[in-house]
Amino acid sequence: MLDPPPDGGYGWVCAICVHLINLSSWGGNCSFGVFLSHYLESDSFHGADKFDFALVGTIAIFLSMFLVPLVLILNDYLNIQTVVFIGAICQTVAYIGASFSTKLYQLYLSQGLLMGISYALLLSPACIVLPTWFLKKRSLAFSIGVAGTGLGGAIFNVSAQALIDKTNDHRWALRMIGIVTGVLCLVSAVLIRTRKPLLIVNDNDSTSNDPLIQKKSFQASFSKIFDLAIWKNKHLFLVSIWFSLCGCLGYVSINYSLSNYGISIGLTPYQASICVTIFDAGQVFGRPLIGYLSDRYGRVNMAILFCFLTFLLTYCFWIPATTYASLLVFSFVAGFVVCVPWTSYVPLGSDIVGAVNFPSAFSILNVISSGFALVAEIITLELRDYSISKPFLWCQIYIGLLYLTSIIFLIPIREYKVRLLLNAKGPENSRLLKSDLKSYFKRVIYNTIV
Repeated sequence: MLDPPPDGGYGWVCAICVHLINLSSWGGNCSFGVFLSHYLESDSFHGADKFDFALVGTIAIFLSMFLVPLVLILNDYLNIQTVVFIGAICQTVAYIGASFSTKLYQLYLSQGLLMGISYALLLSPACIVLPTWFLKKRSLAFSIGVAGTGLGGAIFNVSAQALIDKTNDHRWALRMIGIVTGVLCLVSAVLIRTRKPLLIVNDNDSTSNDPLIQKKSFQASFSKIFDLAIWKNKHLFLVSIWFSLCGCLGYVSINYSLSNYGISIGLTPYQASICVTIFDAGQVFGRPLIGYLSDRYGRVNMAILFCFLTFLLTYCFWIPATTYASLLVFSFVAGFVVCVPWTSYVPLGSDIVGAVNFPSAFSILNVISSGFALVAEIITLELRDYSISKPFLWCQIYIGLLYLTSIIFLIPIREYKVRLLLNAKGPENSRLLKSDLKSYFKRVIYNTIV
């Protein structure tokens, strides 16, 4: 029998390390909207169009997710500190290399290809650490970790835009982010640890304190990550599609488009960057709030609620927001709610398969979602129509529908978790466990914490 996660202790140090890694990786990536606006307004890369620059950003996100299985296999051979250290070096080189790029293909190789590889090396091990330390407080711990994305975005959006305005160039902004994030990731690499559960056996057994986790062969590592039973889990597949729609297509589109939207309504680049900063600042508070509420009132319940709130916010607030003040308010409120997929997808996946099988589940979640991330901003750019008074109207309608539609894929997850709960309670709930359609929908709306 494995000893359960302690729900605290050194796990909180690891949560802070994950926070710093997210601050340095996804937080730095949040500033890509500022660079995208600069690339589109300037002629830094002659002949490149909006789709070329959008693809640079989405390639990084795609690789960070698609390479997850390979990085987790590597993590079985090397300790997590080494993998994070390699990722920190790759990320710093990517930023510095992008700052010296003068041709589009160089930008693809640095800010696209190498950046994506570094994200995979940094984020994949970091995401599987916290389920080994937390069980009941898993959503809270993970939300603290991913809150680094919002804080990093808030810091790097303003600082990057200020350096671009001061130098009329993007190069020193890239170098600044590369150096700062490199240092933070190296600190995290030193402190982060994966908890190794102990085998609880007879007091007379001399092996009672031996760790279960040992160095694995390639075949064992491959089988662990590509466990077909996990990859065929239909409920995990539904979580993947939910996350792909609202997390990869919806959230990425908002994150990369907010700065350009601000400029389209007459704001200066600096004012637009402030809106993005406020959006990211909202996530600093919103992500831990979502984590706390998810632990208390149910992860599926809160995921459904916040997806619906994002739909309402987009249609009722973002579309009418045509002034600096209204966009600032929208950005802050949106920061609280739109980040729900990135806060909840890891705890939801871990709940379905358990912490032991989570590396395999984490792989399928990311591999399926990676293709959606690759085309996210390209679709949004294509939907912009500058021939009408609201150029981003179709983008906003599209993003709102993504969050609303994604709820459909959470309904079977809720029914499944309620069914497990009712089964555990005993035969007195047999009338709700029938296989007919009426009983199914009763389970879907059953009032409980799941």
